[in-house]
Amino acid sequence: MKELLLALPAGRSTQGAHFGLTPAHMAYRVGPGLRLLGQRLPDGLRGGLMLLSCAGLEGGGDPVNCCRQVLGECRRRGYRGIVCDFEGMPSDVLGRTAEILARNCAAQGWPLYVPEPYAPRAPGSRVLIPSAVTSGTLERRLREAAERYGPHRTALAVEWVREDFPLPAAGRGEPVDREALDFVYPHLAACAAPTKLTATQLKGRPLDEEIAENAAHTPYLRPLSQPKFRREQAGLTPAEQGSATHLVLQYLNFGDADVPAQIAVLEGKSLLTPQQAKAVDIPALERLLASPLARELRQAEAAGKPPLREYRFTLLVPAREYDPRASGEDAVLLQGVADLCFQTPRGLAIVDFKTDRVFTPEEIAARAQLYRPQLEAYSLALTRVLEKPVVRRILYFLAPGTALDL
Repeated sequence: MKELLLALPAGRSTQGAHFGLTPAHMAYRVGPGLRLLGQRLPDGLRGGLMLLSCAGLEGGGDPVNCCRQVLGECRRRGYRGIVCDFEGMPSDVLGRTAEILARNCAAQGWPLYVPEPYAPRAPGSRVLIPSAVTSGTLERRLREAAERYGPHRTALAVEWVREDFPLPAAGRGEPVDREALDFVYPHLAACAAPTKLTATQLKGRPLDEEIAENAAHTPYLRPLSQPKFRREQAGLTPAEQGSATHLVLQYLNFGDADVPAQIAVLEGKSLLTPQQAKAVDIPALERLLASPLARELRQAEAAGKPPLREYRFTLLVPAREYDPRASGEDAVLLQGVADLCFQTPRGLAIVDFKTDRVFTPEEIAARAQLYRPQLEAYSLALTRVLEKPVVRRILYFLAPGTALDL
């Protein structure tokens, strides 16, 4: 870095010497008609550079006459260079001005600084690269400028760091005080909290058919569906097999023990594909139909209270129930689908079917705890929506044929 320039307003034009820097006097602008306008400076002020603004310029004018005025003022004040602080959209008249100034400054041996849009019109000038970048890094920006114009022509224009630029931005922004810069939004926790949750998220499983549209979820890679010919050759994946079993559960008649016949009916109605029909875990469903849980479901149906299947719900709940940092006034939208719900003499019973491959009592108990938040969410939702208390929360693991009350 060969030289540091300090831009000084008219009222502080003599302060550059205190810092050992070359002053660039901010007392000049190109006004209407392309005439040079200036503020009053001390009579004895000499040296430094002229900083020429275009603030308030409207219409055109004579660039030759303008440059004659600028160069005359530079000679009178002993300025040895010019900084063209041309902000806003580039204009042809300012481009012509920069072009004329570039020739004359080169003849005098003076440096001329121009904004990057005017660099092609002012060969040999030094190109101002603002420190305020909207993308990437300043280091990368300067490296690109040095490669394009050469290091000797690249000049860093350090912008004010405390300015607010309402969009669309043009020219300088509004000054911002330190208190505004240090402001911390008092509701940061609310910004991080999701506005929508699904019941399956609460147990940490990332993928489930009941996840609602636009609900926040932990990042995961969603597997692509296999082409039909691949499924026919390789068969369904374990996840797809579990989905096929869940699909049968939506329509399963708990009073009919002939599971293969029920599956055939569903396939005949095109509710199951042939591949899904073959993948259904028939022994698991037969164990379910012979279980005490199925007997309770048949009793409820015989009493004129058929179970609700795939019961979908959407409701607002206090956000603090899922995030203790949330404000008491915040709410979150909770969505989900309960596999099955039936009425008992004391209230509602919720059933959630699981195809997890767990068999020992220890495995079943540990896995059940992962699903507890999900069933608690179901209980909260159905209690409010159906206006009846939930008295039982049942997890039924199909692989071992085990029902567990939580």
